[in-house]
Amino acid sequence: MPPDVKTQFDAIIIDEVDSVALNTNQFFNIVQYIKSSAYNWKEAIEYANRIAPEHIILDLMMNTATLSVDGVNYLRDIINKDNATLNENDFARLRKAVEIAYVSIQMRENYEYTVKNNHIISIDKVTSELAYGITHDWMIPLSITKGAKVPNSKITKHKISTKMLIYMYNHVSGMSGTAQDDMSEYFFEFHLPTIRILPRNARQKGAKEDSVWTTSNGAVSAIIQQAIEAVKQRRPVLIGSQNIMDAEIVYATILQQFKDNGMHSEDYNINLIRGNDSQGVARIYENAGHVGSVTIATQVAGRGVDIRLSKEAKENGGIALFGLERSLSHSQDKQFLGRVGRQGDPYTAQFFVTFEGDLMKRYHAERMSKIMKGIGMSDDEPIYHNWLDKSIKGAQKSYHRSMFASRIGKYMKNRIEKENLLYIEIFYIL
Repeated sequence: MPPDVKTQFDAIIIDEVDSVALNTNQFFNIVQYIKSSAYNWKEAIEYANRIAPEHIILDLMMNTATLSVDGVNYLRDIINKDNATLNENDFARLRKAVEIAYVSIQMRENYEYTVKNNHIISIDKVTSELAYGITHDWMIPLSITKGAKVPNSKITKHKISTKMLIYMYNHVSGMSGTAQDDMSEYFFEFHLPTIRILPRNARQKGAKEDSVWTTSNGAVSAIIQQAIEAVKQRRPVLIGSQNIMDAEIVYATILQQFKDNGMHSEDYNINLIRGNDSQGVARIYENAGHVGSVTIATQVAGRGVDIRLSKEAKENGGIALFGLERSLSHSQDKQFLGRVGRQGDPYTAQFFVTFEGDLMKRYHAERMSKIMKGIGMSDDEPIYHNWLDKSIKGAQKSYHRSMFASRIGKYMKNRIEKENLLYIEIFYIL
């Protein structure tokens, strides 16, 4: 859509409106990162395979790699041994290509990416869904290595934010299970009043007090023990993590623990939600409410999915839900809790929070950890205290306030910029 064409639509209804209206980082029509022909990829891949792990700093969460000082010197040495002479600009370009190629070597099929119709498609680390239309830099050398179609170089002609898209409609409405938490923001930015519609059947109370642990290993072990007990009680289990990497750790650990505890394979069915197979994901959720089902996914995956309980599962107490870490946003926790207890169904739910999680790291985790160690608390026992519960809720409120202030700041900045442009246009017209 050209930026000089003013288009107006009539009406729009947005499902999960919070993920659209309140997401300041989401844009449509942005696919350019680097040109496919910017580097000598074959040469970069060859050198990347010769780089030792101690020579490079790898961040698998951000999918980036940076050569250390020793790594840079090592790369220069192997280039010189190959009798290649490069000036500083050419070396800097090759170094960058080697770092990108090194990341591509670490990518695992069906975890960070999948191959469809001879194209590399990345998998979102949080939602585990396929990220169509997005070309990451590491996908180019990976496509060459796998013999897949290399992404074309692309140019961004126009970009439009989700908010600007909403502004193009005369009538706007939306729905979300957490809209009430942000009702002031909807009214301030979009002039949308929030109306609460109660469910047909009242929601039962099944949420338990958070279980706090000093380490992630202790929390994972506790979740698995609780899951084993729930399966023995003939109940389905749903485990949610903050990212796909943690979900994989839980999945691998729970498979082994179930075997070690003498559980018979015919009594349970463990599944990890990955976004590379949408039909497979649909089948997993279809059976997630059956007895013996253990489903592991990120907490934001499957939002809006209605997990239907079998008759036996409902009689035995419904789904046992476990969350590994609290989200930075309380709204995401509520979305995860919305997977269970629908239409008055029975359930139990508990979050396992650690001092290693993003929320606790951001808000005084180091001080709390020292206090726990000072009073002799070990890693394999949970911590229950009112001030801890208040600290967790306070941390989420602090994060919510900071994000609200950030979004309002951007909104006011854009508004002032538009007004300034309007004044300039009026000045020139007059």
